[in-house]
Amino acid sequence: IRRPPRSTPKPSSAASDVYKRQVLTQLYYDVEINFDVSPNVFKPKPKVNSSVLSLKRKKSSKIDCDEELLFKIVKLSFQQRRKKIKNSLKKLDIPEVILEDSIFEYRPEQLSSSEFIKLTQIISNEPI
Repeated sequence: IRRPPRSTPKPSSAASDVYKRQVLTQLYYDVEINFDVSPNVFKPKPKVNSSVLSLKRKKSSKIDCDEELLFKIVKLSFQQRRKKIKNSLKKLDIPEVILEDSIFEYRPEQLSSSEFIKLTQIISNEPI
């Protein structure tokens, strides 16, 4: 994976896209880093390191929550990446009693894909 160049118009949005893509990819694939690639093999030479990845489709692609809501939560969470989850998800009008869960105090880049599933279950009142 090659990181976005620094000349990207909105660096925070580019970083958010990388995190969002990472979370969504890990829902359906096992990701493995095969090897690193030196910046010296590229022209022009990037200021970032690159890696070659393998994506292996998970045997079970069933996600234990409402997938549509999950995608919406991931998207909203990373639109304002530096904000806590509870602030990023204000558009969902989540009841205050649900917002008391400690998971809402994290920033989206601190959560794994499985934690986003748990978050979705909490919001939709599904059994965890």
